[in-house]
Amino acid sequence: MSLINVPFGYDNEGFLYINNCGDDCNKTFEKGKIIDIDGNIICPGIIVPSYSLNDFTNKTNEIVYYSQIIRGRMIRIYWYDSNCNSNGNGNDNGDTGIFNISREYRIYPNLKLDKYKKQINFDLLEKSKCYYAILTDTKIILTHIIDNNNNNNIHSLPELTIPELNEDLAFENHIELLPCPEPLLTMKSINLQENGLIFYCKDGTQFEFANLIYSQILSMKKPYYIPTYKYYIMSLNQYPIGETFAEYFNDLEYDIRKYLEYYPEHTEGYKIMSNKLAMYLDQFETDKDKKEEIDTILGLNVDKVIQLLEEKIICI
Repeated sequence: MSLINVPFGYDNEGFLYINNCGDDCNKTFEKGKIIDIDGNIICPGIIVPSYSLNDFTNKTNEIVYYSQIIRGRMIRIYWYDSNCNSNGNGNDNGDTGIFNISREYRIYPNLKLDKYKKQINFDLLEKSKCYYAILTDTKIILTHIIDNNNNNNIHSLPELTIPELNEDLAFENHIELLPCPEPLLTMKSINLQENGLIFYCKDGTQFEFANLIYSQILSMKKPYYIPTYKYYIMSLNQYPIGETFAEYFNDLEYDIRKYLEYYPEHTEGYKIMSNKLAMYLDQFETDKDKKEEIDTILGLNVDKVIQLLEEKIICI
């Protein structure tokens, strides 16, 4: 289960090819396609939940399930054949494809998952499907199965329906979907949950709400008011390598400047994000009452900060 000649660097960034869905932030999928450097279509897009409480309230009558937010890395599993062209049609050189496992914002594998692969029966996976899962410390948990059905019309949104995960036999672990007859009542228990809740509408739209502690942890990874998918696009689809909170943002700025050398057409988008990052850091600098505490936090290892947040010793 290995891919020969895996591209590195910019060649491995899937989101660079996404055609954003504009001002409509309610779509569950990013409109467009993820393709590799040869023009081969990899998968339909990325699952983007809504974080709007107003939209959630307006659609409570359409919500049918909910699940726990599982803390982990999002991954996709898909069939990749280097002999396929951009229309998804292979040549006559035989079956040269494999099932790839890559992070949600990468095209090719960049994780060592040998210890997890026994949890998946690859013989039962379908080549026409794209499988989305969450990678935890010990498990691969299947969350969605999507038909990779937009090869002929790259501008059509993939159909996202409530996953019938009980019918899947390939994965050892599946996310648990629970009936949700009273969404507003369920929502009131969100701070009693380990991380938060995801609600599912009949049409597949998702609403995701983290509890207070997990929201604080997430806010240390990215500015709270930048949508997750836009943040990943602008940060080169990579994690900065800084070990402390302050170094993280310095690395992020450096990565984006390198990115603009290759993709100058995204300069305007970079300026928007740069301003938001400045606002985010200024919140710490202008709060004089917390300056000593903030200086301490900025010098801590990121893992230590998260530990303190979980133990409710510090609160930002």
